[in-house]
This record gives sequence, C-alpha cells and structure tokens, in this order.
Amino acid sequence: MGIAWLLPAAWWLGVLVALPVAVHLLARQRHRPVRFPTLRFIEGASAPSRRHWRVRDPGLLAVRSVVLLAIAAALAGPMVVTAARQARWDARVARAVVVTPEGIADPAVAAAEMRDAARIGRRFVTRDLAAGLADAAAWLQDQGPSRREIVVVGPLPRGALTTADVQALPPGLGLRFERRGALAAPFREQTAVRLEGDTLWRVTDAVTYDDASTTVRETARALAQPRAVEVTASVADRPAAEAARRAVLRRGVWLGSPADAAITVRWAGNVGALAAAVDAATTTAVGGRLTDESVPIADATLAEWTSAASPLGAAAPADEGDRRSVWLVVLALLALEWWWRRRPA
Repeated sequence: MGIAWLLPAAWWLGVLVALPVAVHLLARQRHRPVRFPTLRFIEGASAPSRRHWRVRDPGLLAVRSVVLLAIAAALAGPMVVTAARQARWDARVARAVVVTPEGIADPAVAAAEMRDAARIGRRFVTRDLAAGLADAAAWLQDQGPSRREIVVVGPLPRGALTTADVQALPPGLGLRFERRGALAAPFREQTAVRLEGDTLWRVTDAVTYDDASTTVRETARALAQPRAVEVTASVADRPAAEAARRAVLRRGVWLGSPADAAITVRWAGNVGALAAAVDAATTTAVGGRLTDESVPIADATLAEWTSAASPLGAAAPADEGDRRSVWLVVLALLALEWWWRRRPA
C-alpha cells in the first residue's frame, strides 16, 4: 500500500502555515485600564514587553497550523493505493477497436459486443490503420484508470501497418490483432506505356495472379505522349540509345498510375542496363510497381507487434482520489479550532 498525489504542486500551499504563527506572535493582548492611587508599588513594564513574543496559546496555534496543512493535503489530492484499488484498476479495461470496412462486414465482428461490464470501448472504422491507431491511442489517454489496449480487426494485408506505426504508440498500451474479413482479390489494374509499331500507347491492364501464374488482360488503351521515356546520351551514343529505348518501350514500361509521367534516364551502355534504369526510375517517380494487397502481414510480424496492456501503478494520473476524506478532516479541525477559541478560559 502506498500514497500517490494527484496534484503534488499544491503542497506549496503548506508555506501558509507560517500565517497563524505570525498572527500569534504579533497579536497584542488588550489591557483594560485600571486606576491606581499610586504607581510606586507596580513593577516595571519591561518584563511583560519582553514576554510579548511568547506564544500565549500553543494548542490553538497547533490546531490552526494543522488546518492549513490539511487544506494543502486535500488540494494535493491524496490517493491511497490499496490492494483493492489496484485490483479494481487492473480489472478495468479501456479498449479501442480499430476495424476496417472489410473487417466490420465479417459476421463475427458485426455480432460482437462488449460482454464485460467492466470494459469500456470505442470502435474506429477506417481504411487507414495507421491513422486509426493514432486516433485510438489519443482516445485511450483520456480514459479513467484502467488497463488500455487497442485491437486491430481486419484482413491485415501487407503494407497496411508498419513497425514505425506500432512503435509510435505510447508505452503501456496493449496491442493485439484479429484477422477478419477477406483480403483483396489478387487483381490489380496497372498502367504501362507500350510501343507498338511507331505508336506509343498508354495501356491499362488487369493483372490477375496466384501462386502458379500471372495473367494480364488489357482493359483500356489511349495514346501516350511521344517522349514518355527519354534517354540522355552523347552524340556518338544517341543511335544506340534510341534503339535501346524503343526496345524497352516495346517490352512495356509499368507506370503504376494512369497518369502520364515523363521518365528521363541516362544511357547505360546496353539494353539490359537501360531497362533496369527505366524500371528503377518509374518505381521512384510514380510510387512503385504492382502492389499486392492479397498477401497478409506475416503471423510472425503480428506476434512481434502484439503486447499486453501494462497494469497501472501507484502513479496512475487519473482517479477520484481520497480528497473527500481529507476535506472531512479539515471540517473537523475547523470545528475544533472554533471550539478552542471559545472555550472557557
């Protein structure tokens, strides 16, 4: 069992305990004038003057000082971390579910509900799992004392999340994954420029592939800009560079996007090297080659990213604390101070 403070800076108010001390030291006793026929039998007043700095009522001073210290303690927000309170924190789970539209369509996900009354949750439906993780983590930071976890539900295709996305989460959050919903079919539309005869076409192909084969089927065709791929070379190398450029274009150059993009590369000396340079340039220029959304994130990677929600310690930042009990003590001390001042001398 320990004690944590919700607002420890409030303890600075404890310096106000000097106020009742100053009041007791500076307060002057009022004297009632008494008439005497002569003053020769009255001792000098120097001794009472020296006794002016003595505390006349140390009990009252102590009560007033304790009142101020109790007020500072109440404002600081004491929180007695008992075993029962710690167990109550750790039994309560704040859960954020980040789910893709494919995952939400899964019957098992659609029928799932929060069956445990001690768990609070919120669902974030998004296609961008990285943004969903960030939103879920921000929401969890505003929850009360509880273990906090994020559950990611969806087909979990490769590229949907990265290690950097997971490492950006605040420490202590739990993270786990549930594969729900179907992955995208192994089908992509891919745009390429292709030279047929003397005409350069922009061709859109439907690419279907599986473990055994890849099938390409043309779905759209339009004229491309004549110099979609340029090769810079010296005057002496220009004929060979042009022949190699046409050969690469007859093979086809994947663009990865329906938009035309002019690619400029340097003459590399042979057709094979030029083709590799063109492929590298198109990958950089238009965002990459064929992507594969039908391949799931590896189970080993998901296991590496998975973590359990950390139990809360005594320094949990959010709790109602035990302020009420301390304020009751303050009221009792104020009543004691009032009685002390008015008690019979």
